[in-house]
Amino acid sequence: MRTALIRARWMLLPGVLILGGAVTAAAGSVVHVDDDAPAAGDGSSWSDAYRFLQDALASAGGAVTEIRVAQGTYVPDRSQASPGGTGDRAATFSMLSGVEILGGFAGLGSPDPDARDVAGFPTILRGDLNGDGRVDVRDMLSLLQATGAGQLR
Repeated sequence: MRTALIRARWMLLPGVLILGGAVTAAAGSVVHVDDDAPAAGDGSSWSDAYRFLQDALASAGGAVTEIRVAQGTYVPDRSQASPGGTGDRAATFSMLSGVEILGGFAGLGSPDPDARDVAGFPTILRGDLNGDGRVDVRDMLSLLQATGAGQLR
């Protein structure tokens, strides 16, 4: 059985995923994701965050250098268009060259949504597509797809 639960603070693949470090980004280059966000957010702030990581990845490009992901659980077959999931076993979180994906933020409802503590505010990328609490042949084939110089911290 494959492990499909990744806590960003534990996962490190040399040369592809980098954990830890300071959070710095130029204004206008950050996109926000929070699974508690209201529908139809554009990612421009925590109060207007995307609800699904897939939507942030699809919109990232150009000036976007960082995607900040609040505590919560994110599944690769879910998006604004398919909030209940598509069941597509080939769905993955595709990391983008030059874009850092940072987890562990407090997010909406917190006095400081930018507070970051990967142990206290875990961000979980999960491959359990059918929601039965286990990963098996009915679930995803690959959770992350990385090409170029994308980073997950």
